[in-house]
Amino acid sequence: MVWSIGCTTNLEGRKKMDIFLKDLDTKHKVKIYPEEGTVYDYEFREKDKEWHNWTESFANFEVDQKFQYH
Repeated sequence: MVWSIGCTTNLEGRKKMDIFLKDLDTKHKVKIYPEEGTVYDYEFREKDKEWHNWTESFANFEVDQKFQYH
């Protein structure tokens, strides 16, 4: 939901989406999203049923210097 609906907005809208989703957690007394960072910082891994910062998946990634950035 975060990226299918939340990707249609800008940076300000993402801040609002983060607050909205975390407020739902509080309102319904559930703990779905991690408190640290934003909901956009995480991916849920079915394998261990936990949230992980998505940048962990690319920790060792390096752009080949012969390629242009774009």
